Amino acid sequence: RVAAWLALAAVRNSDKVGLLASGDLETRFVPPRKGARHALSVVRDVLALPSQSSEDGLATLLALAGRTLKRRSVVFLLSDFLDTGTWQRPLAACARRHDLVAVRLLGPELEAGRPTKMTRVRDPAATRARVIDWADERTRSIFSRCVAEWDARVLDDLGAARVDRMDVRVPLRRDPEALSQPILKFFHMREMRGRRV
Repeated sequence: RVAAWLALAAVRNSDKVGLLASGDLETRFVPPRKGARHALSVVRDVLALPSQSSEDGLATLLALAGRTLKRRSVVFLLSDFLDTGTWQRPLAACARRHDLVAVRLLGPELEAGRPTKMTRVRDPAATRARVIDWADERTRSIFSRCVAEWDARVLDDLGAARVDRMDVRVPLRRDPEALSQPILKFFHMREMRGRRV
């Protein structure tokens, strides 16, 4: 849905839209073009691509973007940034060549107010399930500390690379406002920044 918002915003602005995405067994590149029909086909490709489970998925995509996109482009990198690979150097290299925007998709599991009962959770990268007792205060405290450390690390890495950031909180229940508001706020910030220059 976030990709659809961005693609349709580009169409409205008469900009080109392309796609570079990676799934379990394939990487898909759709060259940038103008038009609503092309943007909708990009959205279809995003929905059809299986999820990524590689440890170096972000690093691979960023390096590929640097090699594939010949002209300076605005690149929106949609990720949860939970990738454990070494993506920081390719991120900085891509940001030097393109106007890179990190779109952090923040899942509801990162929010406070998690269930206070036994919950089966699965690590998407490891495909291994575990049972966690959220009623245990120590477990909640450790999890909150890990989330805070991860968040600080990602923010430091994005800041060091001078990458603009858009945080999109993915709601547990369908809420179009939750997705549209951060995008509109980001474009407004970019518009205001352009007026000051």
